[in-house]
Amino acid sequence: MDDAEKEKLLMKLNKINGVIDEKIIFVTGEIENQNKLIEDNKIQLQNTTLDIVKNETDSNEMKKQSGIISVQLAGIENQINELSKQIRENEYEIQSLKDKIEDQRPDPKAWISGTVFTNPAVAFREISKLLNNNIQECKNKISRLSNEVNTEISKKNSHITKKNECDSTIHQIDVKLQRLQIQRADLENKLKDLGIQKTNNENFKLELQSSNSQCKLIIESVKQGKELLDIGINLVIEIEEKIKTLFSSKGLALSF
Repeated sequence: MDDAEKEKLLMKLNKINGVIDEKIIFVTGEIENQNKLIEDNKIQLQNTTLDIVKNETDSNEMKKQSGIISVQLAGIENQINELSKQIRENEYEIQSLKDKIEDQRPDPKAWISGTVFTNPAVAFREISKLLNNNIQECKNKISRLSNEVNTEISKKNSHITKKNECDSTIHQIDVKLQRLQIQRADLENKLKDLGIQKTNNENFKLELQSSNSQCKLIIESVKQGKELLDIGINLVIEIEEKIKTLFSSKGLALSF
Protein backbone atom coordinates (compact mmCIF):
# COMPACT_ATOMS: atom_id res chain seq x y z
CA MET A 1 0.00 0.00 0.00
CA ASP A 2 1.60 3.22 -1.17
CA ASP A 3 1.40 6.58 0.61
CA ALA A 4 -1.50 7.82 -1.55
CA GLU A 5 -3.55 4.73 -0.70
CA LYS A 6 -2.68 5.12 2.98
CA GLU A 7 -3.71 8.77 2.90
CA LYS A 8 -6.98 7.86 1.22
CA LEU A 9 -7.59 5.16 3.82
CA LEU A 10 -6.82 7.55 6.67
CA MET A 11 -9.24 10.12 5.26
CA LYS A 12 -11.99 7.52 5.11
CA LEU A 13 -11.25 6.23 8.61
CA ASN A 14 -11.15 9.75 10.05
CA LYS A 15 -14.43 10.57 8.35
CA ILE A 16 -16.03 7.40 9.71
CA ASN A 17 -14.59 8.09 13.13
CA GLY A 18 -15.81 11.70 13.06
CA VAL A 19 -19.34 10.52 12.32
CA ILE A 20 -19.08 7.95 15.11
CA ASP A 21 -17.73 10.50 17.62
CA GLU A 22 -20.54 12.90 16.75
CA LYS A 23 -23.16 10.19 17.18
CA ILE A 24 -21.63 9.00 20.46
CA ILE A 25 -21.92 12.55 21.84
CA PHE A 26 -25.53 12.73 20.65
CA VAL A 27 -26.47 9.30 22.05
CA THR A 28 -24.75 10.12 25.36
CA GLY A 29 -26.93 13.22 25.60
CA GLU A 30 -30.01 11.13 24.80
CA ILE A 31 -29.13 8.65 27.55
CA GLU A 32 -28.62 11.49 30.04
CA ASN A 33 -32.01 12.96 29.10
CA GLN A 34 -33.63 9.54 29.45
CA ASN A 35 -32.01 9.07 32.86
CA LYS A 36 -33.47 12.41 33.95
CA LEU A 37 -36.90 11.52 32.55
CA ILE A 38 -36.76 8.13 34.26
CA GLU A 39 -35.92 9.73 37.62
CA ASP A 40 -38.64 12.37 37.17
CA ASN A 41 -41.19 9.70 36.26
CA LYS A 42 -40.12 7.53 39.21
CA ILE A 43 -40.77 10.48 41.54
CA GLN A 44 -44.15 11.10 39.90
CA LEU A 45 -44.98 7.39 40.16
CA GLN A 46 -43.99 7.34 43.83
CA ASN A 47 -46.10 10.43 44.57
CA THR A 48 -49.04 9.03 42.58
CA THR A 49 -48.81 5.73 44.46
CA LEU A 50 -48.78 7.60 47.78
CA ASP A 51 -51.84 9.58 46.64
CA ILE A 52 -53.60 6.34 45.71
CA VAL A 53 -52.86 4.79 49.12
CA LYS A 54 -54.06 7.95 50.91
CA ASN A 55 -57.26 8.17 48.86
CA GLU A 56 -57.95 4.44 49.29
CA THR A 57 -57.56 4.92 53.06
CA ASP A 58 -59.87 7.96 52.97
CA SER A 59 -62.40 6.08 50.83
CA ASN A 60 -62.41 3.08 53.19
CA GLU A 61 -62.82 5.40 56.20
CA MET A 62 -65.72 7.25 54.56
CA LYS A 63 -67.36 3.94 53.57
CA LYS A 64 -66.99 2.80 57.17
CA GLN A 65 -68.62 6.03 58.37
CA SER A 66 -71.40 5.64 55.80
CA GLY A 67 -71.99 2.09 57.03
CA ILE A 68 -72.19 3.25 60.66
CA ILE A 69 -74.68 5.97 59.69
CA SER A 70 -76.75 3.39 57.77
CA VAL A 71 -76.93 1.21 60.89
CA GLN A 72 -77.91 4.24 62.97
CA LEU A 73 -80.57 5.18 60.40
CA ALA A 74 -82.01 1.68 60.58
CA GLY A 75 -82.18 1.98 64.37
CA ILE A 76 -83.87 5.40 64.14
CA GLU A 77 -86.34 4.05 61.57
CA ASN A 78 -87.18 1.14 63.89
CA GLN A 79 -87.67 3.57 66.77
CA ILE A 80 -90.00 5.73 64.64
CA ASN A 81 -91.98 2.65 63.64
CA GLU A 82 -92.24 1.52 67.27
CA LEU A 83 -93.36 4.97 68.45
CA SER A 84 -95.86 5.21 65.59
CA LYS A 85 -97.20 1.80 66.57
CA GLN A 86 -97.68 2.99 70.15
CA ILE A 87 -99.48 6.11 68.87
CA ARG A 88 -101.83 3.93 66.82
CA GLU A 89 -102.44 1.69 69.83
CA ASN A 90 -103.33 4.70 71.98
CA GLU A 91 -105.57 6.08 69.22
CA TYR A 92 -107.28 2.71 69.07
CA GLU A 93 -107.57 2.73 72.87
CA ILE A 94 -109.17 6.19 72.79
CA GLN A 95 -111.72 5.03 70.27
CA SER A 96 -112.37 1.92 72.34
CA LEU A 97 -112.91 4.04 75.48
CA LYS A 98 -115.25 6.36 73.57
CA ASP A 99 -117.21 3.33 72.41
CA LYS A 100 -117.45 2.14 76.01
CA ILE A 101 -118.78 5.53 77.06
CA GLU A 102 -121.44 5.32 74.38
CA ASP A 103 -122.26 1.78 75.40
CA GLN A 104 -122.73 2.92 79.00
CA ARG A 105 -124.90 5.90 78.06
CA PRO A 106 -128.41 5.33 79.65
CA ASP A 107 -131.59 5.35 77.63
CA PRO A 108 -133.13 8.84 77.90
CA LYS A 109 -136.49 7.19 78.30
CA ALA A 110 -135.36 5.27 81.33
CA TRP A 111 -136.68 6.44 84.60
CA ILE A 112 -134.55 8.89 86.44
CA SER A 113 -135.79 8.43 89.97
CA GLY A 114 -134.06 6.57 92.73
CA THR A 115 -130.90 6.94 94.75
CA VAL A 116 -127.47 7.87 93.50
CA PHE A 117 -126.59 4.20 93.58
CA THR A 118 -129.52 3.12 91.42
CA ASN A 119 -129.92 6.15 89.14
CA PRO A 120 -128.45 5.21 85.67
CA ALA A 121 -127.57 8.83 84.87
CA VAL A 122 -125.49 9.18 88.01
CA ALA A 123 -123.73 5.88 87.39
CA PHE A 124 -123.02 6.92 83.79
CA ARG A 125 -121.44 10.17 84.91
CA GLU A 126 -119.07 8.29 87.22
CA ILE A 127 -118.11 5.76 84.57
CA SER A 128 -117.81 8.49 81.92
CA LYS A 129 -115.54 10.51 84.18
CA LEU A 130 -113.28 7.52 84.75
CA LEU A 131 -113.15 6.63 81.06
CA ASN A 132 -112.54 10.26 80.03
CA ASN A 133 -109.62 10.36 82.44
CA ASN A 134 -108.25 7.29 80.69
CA ILE A 135 -108.83 8.98 77.32
CA GLN A 136 -106.89 12.03 78.49
CA GLU A 137 -104.04 9.82 79.64
CA CYS A 138 -103.96 8.25 76.17
CA LYS A 139 -103.97 11.70 74.56
CA ASN A 140 -101.09 12.76 76.81
CA LYS A 141 -99.20 9.64 75.77
CA ILE A 142 -99.90 10.39 72.10
CA SER A 143 -98.62 13.94 72.55
CA ARG A 144 -95.45 12.70 74.21
CA LEU A 145 -94.98 9.97 71.62
CA SER A 146 -95.55 12.46 68.78
CA ASN A 147 -92.84 14.70 70.22
CA GLU A 148 -90.50 11.72 70.36
CA VAL A 149 -91.37 10.85 66.75
CA ASN A 150 -90.59 14.41 65.67
CA THR A 151 -87.27 14.23 67.52
CA GLU A 152 -86.44 10.93 65.82
CA ILE A 153 -87.46 12.34 62.42
CA SER A 154 -85.10 15.28 62.98
CA LYS A 155 -82.33 12.83 63.85
CA LYS A 156 -83.21 10.78 60.77
CA ASN A 157 -83.02 13.82 58.49
CA SER A 158 -79.70 14.85 60.04
CA HIS A 159 -78.30 11.34 59.52
CA ILE A 160 -79.57 11.25 55.92
CA THR A 161 -77.76 14.54 55.27
CA LYS A 162 -74.56 13.15 56.81
CA LYS A 163 -74.85 9.93 54.79
CA ASN A 164 -75.43 11.85 51.57
CA GLU A 165 -72.34 13.93 52.32
CA CYS A 166 -70.34 10.75 52.99
CA ASP A 167 -71.58 9.09 49.81
CA SER A 168 -70.82 12.22 47.78
CA THR A 169 -67.30 12.34 49.22
CA ILE A 170 -66.85 8.63 48.50
CA HIS A 171 -67.91 9.21 44.89
CA GLN A 172 -65.47 12.11 44.52
CA ILE A 173 -62.64 10.04 46.02
CA ASP A 174 -63.44 7.06 43.79
CA VAL A 175 -63.43 9.29 40.69
CA LYS A 176 -60.06 10.69 41.79
CA LEU A 177 -58.80 7.15 42.43
CA GLN A 178 -59.75 6.08 38.92
CA ARG A 179 -57.84 9.06 37.52
CA LEU A 180 -54.82 8.32 39.72
CA GLN A 181 -54.83 4.63 38.76
CA ILE A 182 -54.90 5.57 35.07
CA GLN A 183 -52.09 8.06 35.73
CA ARG A 184 -50.07 5.38 37.54
CA ALA A 185 -50.56 2.91 34.68
CA ASP A 186 -49.47 5.58 32.18
CA LEU A 187 -46.37 6.36 34.25
CA GLU A 188 -45.50 2.66 34.54
CA ASN A 189 -45.83 2.23 30.77
CA LYS A 190 -43.80 5.39 30.18
CA LEU A 191 -41.06 4.13 32.50
CA LYS A 192 -41.06 0.81 30.69
CA ASP A 193 -40.75 2.55 27.30
CA LEU A 194 -38.02 4.87 28.59
CA GLY A 195 -36.14 1.87 29.98
CA ILE A 196 -36.30 0.13 26.60
CA GLN A 197 -35.21 3.29 24.77
CA LYS A 198 -32.35 3.81 27.21
CA THR A 199 -31.20 0.19 26.85
CA ASN A 200 -31.32 0.47 23.06
CA ASN A 201 -29.32 3.70 23.16
CA GLU A 202 -26.78 2.19 25.56
CA ASN A 203 -26.36 -0.81 23.24
CA PHE A 204 -26.10 1.56 20.28
CA LYS A 205 -23.44 3.55 22.11
CA LEU A 206 -21.48 0.39 22.95
CA GLU A 207 -21.50 -0.66 19.30
CA LEU A 208 -20.41 2.82 18.26
CA GLN A 209 -17.62 2.81 20.84
CA SER A 210 -16.49 -0.61 19.66
CA SER A 211 -16.30 0.58 16.05
CA ASN A 212 -14.65 3.79 17.24
CA SER A 213 -11.94 1.81 19.02
CA GLN A 214 -11.34 -0.33 15.95
CA CYS A 215 -11.06 2.76 13.73
CA LYS A 216 -8.61 4.42 16.10
CA LEU A 217 -6.51 1.26 16.28
CA ILE A 218 -6.24 1.08 12.48
CA ILE A 219 -5.55 4.83 12.20
CA GLU A 220 -2.76 4.53 14.76
CA SER A 221 -1.30 1.55 12.94
CA VAL A 222 -1.30 3.43 9.62
CA LYS A 223 0.29 6.50 11.22
CA GLN A 224 3.04 4.35 12.68
CA GLY A 225 3.79 3.10 9.19
CA LYS A 226 2.69 -0.47 9.84
CA GLU A 227 1.78 -2.38 6.71
CA LEU A 228 -1.91 -3.34 6.58
CA LEU A 229 -2.52 -6.90 5.55
CA ASP A 230 -5.63 -7.99 3.67
CA ILE A 231 -7.33 -8.70 7.00
CA GLY A 232 -6.75 -5.09 8.04
CA ILE A 233 -8.18 -3.72 4.83
CA ASN A 234 -11.14 -6.07 5.09
CA LEU A 235 -11.66 -4.88 8.67
CA VAL A 236 -12.00 -1.30 7.42
CA ILE A 237 -14.64 -2.42 4.92
CA GLU A 238 -16.35 -4.43 7.66
CA ILE A 239 -16.42 -1.43 9.99
CA GLU A 240 -17.82 0.76 7.23
CA GLU A 241 -20.60 -1.72 6.45
CA LYS A 242 -21.29 -2.26 10.14
CA ILE A 243 -21.73 1.47 10.72
CA LYS A 244 -23.99 1.80 7.69
CA THR A 245 -26.12 -1.13 8.88
CA LEU A 246 -26.17 0.21 12.43
CA PHE A 247 -27.30 3.66 11.33
CA SER A 248 -29.86 2.19 8.94
CA SER A 249 -31.36 0.08 11.77
CA LYS A 250 -31.89 3.31 13.71
CA GLY A 251 -33.46 5.05 10.71
CA LEU A 252 -30.45 7.34 10.38
CA ALA A 253 -29.01 8.47 7.06
CA LEU A 254 -25.27 8.03 6.60
CA SER A 255 -22.87 8.93 3.83
CA PHE A 256 -19.07 8.91 3.83
